[in-house]
Amino acid sequence: MDEQQQEHLDEEVQGTAVEDGTATATDAMAEEDAAQQDEGQETAVAQTEEFAGDAERVTEPCTTERFDQVLARLDGIDQLIAQRLQYDDVKEKVIDRQHAELAELREGLKRDLMRPVLYDLAQTLDDMRKAKESYAAQGVDAAVDALDDVEGMLVYLLEKNDVEQVMSAEGDPFTSKQRMLKAVPTPDAAKAKTVAASVAPGYMWGEEPLFKEKVHVYKFVPSEPADAQPETETSTDGAMTPSKDAQPSGEPQEMTPPSDL
Repeated sequence: MDEQQQEHLDEEVQGTAVEDGTATATDAMAEEDAAQQDEGQETAVAQTEEFAGDAERVTEPCTTERFDQVLARLDGIDQLIAQRLQYDDVKEKVIDRQHAELAELREGLKRDLMRPVLYDLAQTLDDMRKAKESYAAQGVDAAVDALDDVEGMLVYLLEKNDVEQVMSAEGDPFTSKQRMLKAVPTPDAAKAKTVAASVAPGYMWGEEPLFKEKVHVYKFVPSEPADAQPETETSTDGAMTPSKDAQPSGEPQEMTPPSDL
């Protein structure tokens, strides 16, 4: 083997050695990079898990506190709504009461203003009744007819204002809405305190007597026995004289309304 061949062989051997060394270094570098990547991944995973744990520990109390705040605000809104509804209810009741009081005041004022006028109309009708009786007794029929027409118009005016003309029948009970002119004695106890006759009509304005009806009322008076003798007094000379309570036969006895009816 000459020198040239030997040099060529040495060059090939060196080249092969160099290639083997380069490959070995490259493989070592690759393994080192892979190890570093694996270590970095493990570190990243560990950091991620640690961060997630910290986030859970931080988020949990924050969520509970926020939830409590939301509940507190909702409770406050409920209270405000309840107060508003209660205020509206009270306001509505106050308005209704004031409206009723105003209507009652207006109605009372109307009645106070109209009552004297309606009473005067009723009084005029009573005066016309007396005038008609007087004209009828005198035989003036034309005047009676004229008064009848006027009386009808006045009654119509009263009826337009809710005033009703009332007259009782015999036997009806005597009430405070009537005015007794005379007591009529009766031996029948069942007729006591009942109407004997209606003399003049009355006028009712709703439940209020505007002008009281004029009536005669029965009063119970027990009948005396047939064999009863009138009381007499004996004078000093033996003459029989009437008692002090006896009324003269020539004077009519005055009947006044008794207080115990």
